[in-house]
Amino acid sequence: RKLTNLLLVLQLFQRKPPVFSYLNMEDVNGDVIQWKKLWQLISGIHYETPSAVVRDKLLDVSKELTDGLVQFRKAGSDKGSAERLQKMMKERKQEKLLGFATKLYQFLDIDAVQSWNILCFYLVNEYRGPANALADYISTESSMLSLLNEIWAYYSLERMVMLKIVKNLLEFYNSGSHPYSREYKTVVDKIGFANLRKSYIGQLESLVNETMPGKLIPGDMFNNQAKMVAWSERKMREVNETLHIILLIIHYDGIGVEEFARLFKLFKGHSFGRVQQYLNNGNEAHSDMVKRITFSELAIVYRALDLSESAGDERWIDGVIKAL
Repeated sequence: RKLTNLLLVLQLFQRKPPVFSYLNMEDVNGDVIQWKKLWQLISGIHYETPSAVVRDKLLDVSKELTDGLVQFRKAGSDKGSAERLQKMMKERKQEKLLGFATKLYQFLDIDAVQSWNILCFYLVNEYRGPANALADYISTESSMLSLLNEIWAYYSLERMVMLKIVKNLLEFYNSGSHPYSREYKTVVDKIGFANLRKSYIGQLESLVNETMPGKLIPGDMFNNQAKMVAWSERKMREVNETLHIILLIIHYDGIGVEEFARLFKLFKGHSFGRVQQYLNNGNEAHSDMVKRITFSELAIVYRALDLSESAGDERWIDGVIKAL
């Protein structure tokens, strides 16, 4: 009941047909997953998917659910990725798109091959123009930037939906009222709370300390002020969703002294969410985002220190006092 009330309070503050079907993309292509499609299958909201299908689909991506945002590798992290992309496009006789594909992975700041897969999924699922009009989109810098921004939005949504799936598993795996609670529990048990806690605390540290890729240069269409703001807004949304995941993990499985100390140090380091880049303090939406993070981080601290439902572990308490 306490956790439900806490999440409700936080939420109050945080209030086609495919045109490129020849690509023949599946739910998983290489190591990129269509998270929005998966959400529609396993959430219990959109379709009455058979329970066995929900279980198997989630088990198939249990590693990616554990890895979270880390599954999207940074551009340049694999030196051979750009060469593999070039070879792949040559084999598919799509060399005309190589220049755009190169700009795309730099714009998204992710691995070149992953970026190509995201482009393919975007064309299959979201792009509404005729196939022969794609060349016009990338013929000028302004229209190319428009398309890059559309793909950025698609990619950003995929990242958020992935986090939403993880949070949904943790919210309802222990609930008899959700149609797939038993299947969720199977997945959570396979992954393990310890692995989730370790992974998502690490992801939170990376997100909070992440710096904007590229530089803000006057006249640069690909690293402009609008992109800086969009990047910062996405970062804050992802930080808040990751905080909710960590809150659920702590509620059900607690947290060790060392991990709690890491979180508290991280929270203090950015003034409980108040230190942000490229945002306008006078903007109401930006101010609200900061409040969400502040309340979420305070909720984690309060939940971790709430020992009212147990006899209390004196060694844990002493350890926390020493660590802080």
